[in-house]
Amino acid sequence: AGTRAHLSDIVIPEDDVSGAWLAGRCLSLCGEPAKALLHMMAAASQGHADLPGPMSYRIGRVALAAGAWSQAAKAFTYAFSSDPQATTALLAKGVAEFRAGKWNEAVATIRSALAASPQWPEAMGFLGFALVFAHEMDDAETSIRRALHSLPYWFEARVRMGDLLLRRARFEEAREWFASMIAEYPRSQWVRYFHSLASQGVTRDSHSLTSARRALRALEVQNEGYNFLPAGIPSGWYTIGLAYLHIEDYAHAVPPLKRALD
Repeated sequence: AGTRAHLSDIVIPEDDVSGAWLAGRCLSLCGEPAKALLHMMAAASQGHADLPGPMSYRIGRVALAAGAWSQAAKAFTYAFSSDPQATTALLAKGVAEFRAGKWNEAVATIRSALAASPQWPEAMGFLGFALVFAHEMDDAETSIRRALHSLPYWFEARVRMGDLLLRRARFEEAREWFASMIAEYPRSQWVRYFHSLASQGVTRDSHSLTSARRALRALEVQNEGYNFLPAGIPSGWYTIGLAYLHIEDYAHAVPPLKRALD
């Protein structure tokens, strides 16, 4: 904690490129991605090619952690153009595009990564996530199930598989899916929220919606990240606001959406 506080207040001379880069790396390791990104971008703007490591890829990873999706996509684009064999950078670009809501771009990018590595489970998963929003549900379900076959404990893929079942109005399947997850993740309020939606789809009772509201209110307090995004960043608050809108709780949707805009 002392190291984090010291690094947060550190001042790097404008011409100290290596110092700025090192401070950014340290801040990243200390869980301060937004501040790390500022230092690393300052170093990169100096145009020095002798900084340690693959600069653009590292900047992209930090930008992803900070929720700066456009910056992340640009950094990964440069990393891949510098090394066309770096398919990890290509997949990371697709992930950034997906997080930014650019579904069609993400599908195209991730399919290119899969063309180079057809059995890549992470790529299969993220392709499926993007295909859901591109309204290609059959292909989305196939991709996510293939990913889970190789990575059965991938939390996000499991949540998105259940969400896909909900979107397809397969409520009984979705309720069973999330019930099994509650047994493994009893403290996950997102899992409880989706289980409540599935239950409401089956029973059409008001009690399930009350449970969904309770889970969302707990999320605002706990800052649990859906998509591994902390609720304290704009994308996290936006997701919570949309969840309230989905259950037509407009009064409670407004505060998190305002925080997303701040």
